[in-house]
Amino acid sequence: EESGAAAKELSLKQLREELEQMTDLLKTALIGKSAVEDRAEALMSEVEDQRETIEHLQVCVSEMEFTLQKRDAEAQAQGEELGDVRVQLAEATAECAAMEADRKKHAEEMTEIN
Repeated sequence: EESGAAAKELSLKQLREELEQMTDLLKTALIGKSAVEDRAEALMSEVEDQRETIEHLQVCVSEMEFTLQKRDAEAQAQGEELGDVRVQLAEATAECAAMEADRKKHAEEMTEIN
């Protein structure tokens, strides 16, 4: 009976050691699980922040595209106005040249008369 009791005691001691090891492994696994959950939560938060940043940038790009289209249309209109002003300047210059020629001709005629 002593050897049976000693065997039971040894078996019980081994079971306690295995239970302790399993408890330690379970604690380690739970700590690891908690760390993984925390990291996953942090990553989800980071992804959400980046999504919001992307949405903000998309809005900014859309606004810039609208502004550029508006400015392009304004620049085109100003270019057309500039073309019109150049035509008017050329016509006015031609008129001035004609008037100067007439003035000189008239001045010469007046000189001849006197």
